Amino acid sequence: TASALSTLATGVHPATHGILGYRIWDSQRGEHVNQLNGITERAVAQGWLASESLFSQLSSQGKPVTVVGHARFAHSELTTMLYGGVPYVGASSIDERFDVVTKSLLAGGRGLFFIYISDLDEAAHHSWCYSDLWL
Repeated sequence: TASALSTLATGVHPATHGILGYRIWDSQRGEHVNQLNGITERAVAQGWLASESLFSQLSSQGKPVTVVGHARFAHSELTTMLYGGVPYVGASSIDERFDVVTKSLLAGGRGLFFIYISDLDEAAHHSWCYSDLWL
């Protein structure tokens, strides 16, 4: 998930952006680090992600970008690393996430909206992507 989200966010191969898998060896900490929830503020500041996100690039060009995902990820280090500087709207349910975008568009909002449905990712990990839960 960390590698896939980093690839979506940057548009480059994992060997280029540097988030290679679920866990990697951090020689400075002397331990394996879970890249979903083990990334620290220091790692973000030191450029753990080696490529700038497409979201940040667009935002710095003055183009409106909004990331919509589960509220529990709003302030995580992975979110900061992948979408730093881009507005993140947290919503608990899938319906609420789509409502955020719909309301913004109906109010005249423009730009790129990225909706991350972590529920699908979690369902696939727990019950596989062929399960009734995932479908």
